[in-house]
Amino acid sequence: MFFVLNLNPLDWFLGVALNEDTIYSPQFTAMGWWRVQMGMTPNEVQRLIGPPLRKHGSTWKYTSYGPSETYHRREVRFANGVVVEKVAELYVD
Repeated sequence: MFFVLNLNPLDWFLGVALNEDTIYSPQFTAMGWWRVQMGMTPNEVQRLIGPPLRKHGSTWKYTSYGPSETYHRREVRFANGVVVEKVAELYVD
């Protein structure tokens, strides 16, 4: 079980400089995102940040990219019915 989280302030600056164009799921909020914790069930996660944009196996993807393909990646991974990984990073392609 591990937690991937990038809180580097440089990510914010680079996102602005690189014209990031993150697409978020409709009910996603930053406050809800930070409240998601390891060990939560899928129902608990959905109560905080709604359904994901898409599911890929046990990974729920709450963001996607637009034309620039630079975006703030937000993903939650489940195993045995609970959150085991939370990804928050700036993805640059």
